Amino acid sequence: MDQDQELLPGASSSGGEVSNGPATASENSLTKIKAIGKSVALRNVYLAPLETRNWLFHTKYCRQEFEECKLLIEQELDLTEGNNECANYIYGLIMRKEGKIEISLRYFEKCNELNPTKVENLKQIARSLFLLGKQQLAVETYLKAERFSFEPDSSIYYNIALCYSKLGQEQKAIDYLTKALRISQREEYFSELASLYTNQNNIKEAISVYKAALRQFSSSSDLAAELGLLYLGEGQNEKAFNKP
Repeated sequence: MDQDQELLPGASSSGGEVSNGPATASENSLTKIKAIGKSVALRNVYLAPLETRNWLFHTKYCRQEFEECKLLIEQELDLTEGNNECANYIYGLIMRKEGKIEISLRYFEKCNELNPTKVENLKQIARSLFLLGKQQLAVETYLKAERFSFEPDSSIYYNIALCYSKLGQEQKAIDYLTKALRISQREEYFSELASLYTNQNNIKEAISVYKAALRQFSSSSDLAAELGLLYLGEGQNEKAFNKP
């Protein structure tokens, strides 16, 4: 589908009904005028400073106006010969949302080429590698990101743990989740750690993790349900149905 067409308003009546008949000359003229107006508006964008253009890309992305955002970024990358880090980054995010993981990886790699010590660029490269099933490469990239990070980053440790879990190296995954929890006690960190202990049939540790998690997230029905299932599996029915 042509992206320019997606940005044009649809030809619908004031009552919201789509016309099934051929467009009249006046309708065609109106469409052309709107298209010209859009083109002029886009050209005007590139008279603005770089910071303003980047702000516009970010705003369009946050509003989920992805088609218009892509069009603006494509023109930006043509204008700058691909040398706008922010534009590449946001385009990579959109590509990944669309399931185009390999394409997203190329844009994040371009970001890294432009700014090789920026942690977020490396984290996004690693995320795309993970989604492509390249967990070992993802681990190496996350570790590189860690080296450039000014302070311990729990999300890096958490994602390394996910990689090691996929690679079947559960103890390493547990070690990194433990490191992540020392920095930030997030619900998904607790849940993943308890799940790993459960996979190892270390039910005592899994229960301990869930109980610690529920002290932090007492209203979490997911954590309570997961703990209850463990108690049921252990034949501790009374504990399963009591509030921890």
